[in-house]
Amino acid sequence: MTKKILAVLAHPDDESFGLGGTLALYNQRGCETYYVCATRGE
Repeated sequence: MTKKILAVLAHPDDESFGLGGTLALYNQRGCETYYVCATRGE
């Protein structure tokens, strides 16, 4: 069974500064990774 990760973030660049490395690591290890941005970046 494939593990899935969903990150819900407030701004488009939040994954770059906070979770980008972690999401990339889990993705390389076979997890499906997704993120939802709650704003349009305004």
